Amino acid sequence: MYIHVYIHVYIHLPIARDINIPTFLRMLECCASDCGCVWLVLLGVLNLVQYKHMQSNCHQIADNLSEIQKLKADFDTLLVQGEKTQDTETSLGHLNQAESLQRELEIRISSLREQFHVSPEQAERIMGPERFLGPQDLERAFGFQIKPQDIPPIPFKKEELELHQRLGHMLVLNLSHAPDGTPLTIETMAKLAIAQIGSNVIERDQQGNPAKYLLYKDQFDDQGNLKTEAWFKNETQVIQQTPKAGWQFVSPNILPDSTGKDYLKQTELLIQYAKQNVFAGSLPVEYQTAETEFKKRKPEIAKLIKQGDYIKASQILSTLQVSRLLREPVQNTIFRYLVAHKKGQQLFTDGNYSWSSRTSSGGALLRFGDANATGARVRGNQPGNEWSGNGVVFSCS
Repeated sequence: MYIHVYIHVYIHLPIARDINIPTFLRMLECCASDCGCVWLVLLGVLNLVQYKHMQSNCHQIADNLSEIQKLKADFDTLLVQGEKTQDTETSLGHLNQAESLQRELEIRISSLREQFHVSPEQAERIMGPERFLGPQDLERAFGFQIKPQDIPPIPFKKEELELHQRLGHMLVLNLSHAPDGTPLTIETMAKLAIAQIGSNVIERDQQGNPAKYLLYKDQFDDQGNLKTEAWFKNETQVIQQTPKAGWQFVSPNILPDSTGKDYLKQTELLIQYAKQNVFAGSLPVEYQTAETEFKKRKPEIAKLIKQGDYIKASQILSTLQVSRLLREPVQNTIFRYLVAHKKGQQLFTDGNYSWSSRTSSGGALLRFGDANATGARVRGNQPGNEWSGNGVVFSCS
């Protein structure tokens, strides 16, 4: 009688599923006492998560691995004893103890996995359902099925999730393409989302007349197709771009005090917000480099805006590292809005817009919002505009 114990390591590579415990331990046996080598094995063989998120709990993981090895040795001993013992009652006793160790091993292995990366299920528990948009939410919103192996690992530690939960941020899984490979352009997202709810009209009055639209009625028809009169209909770059894929932290709506500011002032606000609230007063090196680049190029950009060269100014702003790190692309904002709506959450109902990191050919930096009765819409503003309805969400991935 054999009891097979399997490790179910739910990770990005499908070939790593259903690895049995002896195989797993043999991979680590040569380096169980060397935590740094353990990292290399796990990264190279299992591709669990980025190295930088493992360093802080290195000793804890080494202790966990040592305990798993001890439990496995005890498990093997009990199996051998159970098979060799002639007395049936004694044999069953050994095998029952082995079953108990099996359950403990599975718990330990599950705990070990969570030290490498947080599962979507655990992330949802930490963030709360109203602040989490994961694989199942995407499937319900767009009507497709996502294979488990196509779900990227969450590249954040548990402590990071807890911090962003306290800040009221959302954790969102973004896709750039549907599972069948179709690019998730603005129009494709609109068509898929509207197909799941039946119409772009989401509320009707007592007479049955449209009272509220999901997306702006002068930009999208009832099936989500772009209308001819949509100002960006012929903007190749706008209509072909897709969301930035991966897991993302984002404030649900615009930051307080972010309206009535031009793009440069908003960027300064974002840097300050990240520094004070997310990074405890000291930006990581990547963000410091981005801030330095922004400060260096700010006078040049301000001069271009003053001269009315909005195309060049917007091109520079959209490619700045700080914009890529802290601003949400407009396609991501639309993606998040559609998924949240299907989940029963209403975003951008205050009439404001979120100014994004992407541009139109005419030098406008794109924005999305104003989810009023006529529907949320895509618009654009030149970077020097200080319109009172232009805000910005915080985003990082």
